Amino acid sequence: MTPSTITSRIDGDLLKVQGLLEANQERVYEAWTRPADLLRWFGPRDGAVATIDVDLRVGGRLMVTFASAPEETNFIECEYLELEPPQRLSFTWTHVIGPANGARPSAPTSEVSVSFHPEGAHTRFELIHRGLSDGGRQSVSNGWTVTTQRCADYLSQQAQTDRG
Repeated sequence: MTPSTITSRIDGDLLKVQGLLEANQERVYEAWTRPADLLRWFGPRDGAVATIDVDLRVGGRLMVTFASAPEETNFIECEYLELEPPQRLSFTWTHVIGPANGARPSAPTSEVSVSFHPEGAHTRFELIHRGLSDGGRQSVSNGWTVTTQRCADYLSQQAQTDRG
């Protein structure tokens, strides 16, 4: 697998996404935990994310608010369960889409774990998303595949810039 190659596989209520990233383990962990980095790559496309708030501690929150129509609410709310820099992080995952009338529609909560393994000058990541509903499985798979590819592209562009 070459850097920036992302693969995904669904097995029951579990999604596994993995790839090789063109950055060292510490830099990859930072890209997954620093708001300034997350704003550059998280989400399906440039401009999709309006804000990201990170309280990086076990029990802390990650809140990703997507740019959406004024009549809609679209955000992801997570709670950090494990933080083991620079090897691993895990968090709950609740994606809420609904009317922007202040009422919060119910949304299922699932769990995401991401591990980072050094491989030479690169880092292999493995993302496991557990507890996906039948209806959301393929959509979440597509979302993570696109999002992690954007992370790979972001880190690859940074590596090229660093090399001059």
